[in-house]
Amino acid sequence: MNRYFGRIGLAVFLMGLLVMSVASADAMMSGGGGMGGGGMMTGTPLKNAGGMGMMGGMAGSPVVGSDGTAYLITFNPTAPAGTDPSDMSFRSRLVAITTAGTETSINLRGLMSTPVITGTTLIGTASLPDFTNYDMIGNYGTNPGRRQSALYFLSLPMTDSSTPQAVSLDGRYASAPVIANNLVYVVTTDFGRAMMQGNTAFQKMFGGYDFNSSGSAESYMYILNLDGTLVSKTLIQ
Repeated sequence: MNRYFGRIGLAVFLMGLLVMSVASADAMMSGGGGMGGGGMMTGTPLKNAGGMGMMGGMAGSPVVGSDGTAYLITFNPTAPAGTDPSDMSFRSRLVAITTAGTETSINLRGLMSTPVITGTTLIGTASLPDFTNYDMIGNYGTNPGRRQSALYFLSLPMTDSSTPQAVSLDGRYASAPVIANNLVYVVTTDFGRAMMQGNTAFQKMFGGYDFNSSGSAESYMYILNLDGTLVSKTLIQ
């Protein structure tokens, strides 16, 4: 009888460990627990409900260039929660840190994605962007500017005064870019919650916002060359 109850006790103990492990893993992936705004694990949330990284695997993971320089994104909300999403809703910061510990950064409005690097060019997207932050080299959308996102190209090494080149894309929210076959692939959408799932800073800002009040929200697949010229744009049905 004692052995029977001992086995039950052991089973309960092991199940408790399993539940704790699942909860911990879920917190890491969803931005809960000790993560600020979907950011890296910290003892306390990042200041101002900010976050690090987005839409590219483990949030906050750095992207490393061939010279060993690490690049990462941080962002902070800059507007009251529940307001209409705009280029004033978030401020992002692209940070470059060399192996010697030297830090360089540029500030851009909007939500910048985790970037990718090809050769000496860093490529990323910005949702809810301020197009005056960029040297615009193309417009591949027909929507008004407030319903577009940006795909930007930044020559490396980066300096504090670097200005990325960019093209505008239909859809207010853009995925992180993917490079394959010497082409850049980006998905864009007008549905903020669909693109920003797991981004707790975004959810706190726009958790109850109706992203399709006009009934005109759409999503697109863009394929571009590495110089920013358009290969194709497909409306996702």
